[in-house]
Amino acid sequence: MRMLFEMDKKDYSVCTHTFTRNSARSIIIRNGRVAMVHSLKYDYYKFPGGGIEGEENPIDAMIRETREEAGLRVIPETVKEYGIVHRIQKSDKDETECFVQDNYYYLCEAEDESIAQDLDEYEAKESYRLEFVDPATAIKKNRNVQESPYNKMMFEREARVLELLQTEGYLKTMKNAYSEMPESMKGTYADVSRDWGFCWKEFVMTVPSPMFLVTTYKANGLTNACMQSWSTFTSADHGKGYYAILGSVNKGGHLYSTLKEKREAVINFFSSDYYDACMATIKHNEMETDEIAAAGLTAEPASWINAPMILECFMNLECRYIWEKEIVQGDDHAMICLEVIGAHIDEAYLADKTGEKGLLYNIHYQLNPEHIEKTNHDYAGVIVKKIDMGEY
Repeated sequence: MRMLFEMDKKDYSVCTHTFTRNSARSIIIRNGRVAMVHSLKYDYYKFPGGGIEGEENPIDAMIRETREEAGLRVIPETVKEYGIVHRIQKSDKDETECFVQDNYYYLCEAEDESIAQDLDEYEAKESYRLEFVDPATAIKKNRNVQESPYNKMMFEREARVLELLQTEGYLKTMKNAYSEMPESMKGTYADVSRDWGFCWKEFVMTVPSPMFLVTTYKANGLTNACMQSWSTFTSADHGKGYYAILGSVNKGGHLYSTLKEKREAVINFFSSDYYDACMATIKHNEMETDEIAAAGLTAEPASWINAPMILECFMNLECRYIWEKEIVQGDDHAMICLEVIGAHIDEAYLADKTGEKGLLYNIHYQLNPEHIEKTNHDYAGVIVKKIDMGEY
């Protein structure tokens, strides 16, 4: 059988003896998904299989373990060799012991009807469950295991085998199609959040957009601050102007009314250091409140327009109102275009506004409709430069 890859930690120079424990594992693929055992306790995926006992040959061990762990009955005549992963490292249990393991992987098919699992005590405690999982989900889960009693080499081994299967064409990239809300999402936040203006598609088709704080003066002269996202920036008029398109401004909020009245605003970009303070402006939105000061931030007058800008934000864009449009007639939110008149940029950010302390992007409540969990999270993400697209 061919060698797929080796996992050698080279941490065993002081070991005095070796312990060998070989294993055999099945690779069962159906419709682009892989049969894997999901540990609900520690949230990782493994190929069905385990240790080879006594004089047992690897194929018999794989068939037995797949039946016990996954409740799948392998069809013997379909078994084909895939490859070996060789693992060697210092034992987690004995610093004088070198742990060596050859993991034999076999491509095979299983009978359609599953049977009851026959789990060991520790497997039952981990709540092993058979899942036909898309490889991307399993790879991501295994590389983000937060807590478990196992060496992370095991999780990485399974992730790398999945990647090999993808590379070698055994796992075709599967695209799921959605035009109507899946039954699995009914009753979830993605469903009920229509009351706040969100469509279920946004949760499935998540496209991050920049986060920033828009500041204006209210009619009483106090500062107004409104968190915004769902927006983009572009040049227009043959390069004569630079514009911000605010994609979703609530017509019932202070930002909309002050933009209509003052027709001027500052867009303030903040780093992760000031995320909490900028988000705190949401809690201080009364008409008689100085919203910037109430959040513990510092207001400064803009240079070319009549609006406040925030000292702590690393870039401030002074803007004038150009137009607004309802995406759907009669909607309670409007798309608003602002022309950028000028900018104030901290010197440390002149060359690069990306990275850990750079621009933040709103990653809004991603949901996997094929694997719905009870809750999920919004995240603020940063930009990491990945590909040099060339000099021009």
